[in-house]
Amino acid sequence: MPIHDWSRVEAGIFHKAGRGPLRAFVEKAAELIEKQVHLLILDLIPPGKRDPQGIHGEIWEELAGGGYVAPAAKPLTVAASESDLSVRAYVVPVAVGDELAAMPLFLRPEEALSVPLEATYRAAFAAMPRQWRRVLEAP
Repeated sequence: MPIHDWSRVEAGIFHKAGRGPLRAFVEKAAELIEKQVHLLILDLIPPGKRDPQGIHGEIWEELAGGGYVAPAAKPLTVAASESDLSVRAYVVPVAVGDELAAMPLFLRPEEALSVPLEATYRAAFAAMPRQWRRVLEAP
């Protein structure tokens, strides 16, 4: 099942609705990564004026002063962070219509579980109320 265009579901954009909620999320994520907490973040909402490189770009800006540029053809991101003495980000750019790859969820540095994102996405989508599935499936 391909990724849907989640920008059609206004309620799903809570963290991108205003600069305050977005900044709070980015700052909390960066704080956790700096404390060596590993994160797996799926940003399936298209970038906007508050996050032109997406959530990962904003977090990377906070941590490293920038450097991540989302590819124009694949502006959505799935990013796993592995945090130890240094931070490594495993980023998979995706687009509406792509299938999601399995991603690592780090438990410790160099020790991760594989998260089956596509199967999880399909199960969540199937459990979603029909009215919202119709919104997302519309041409």
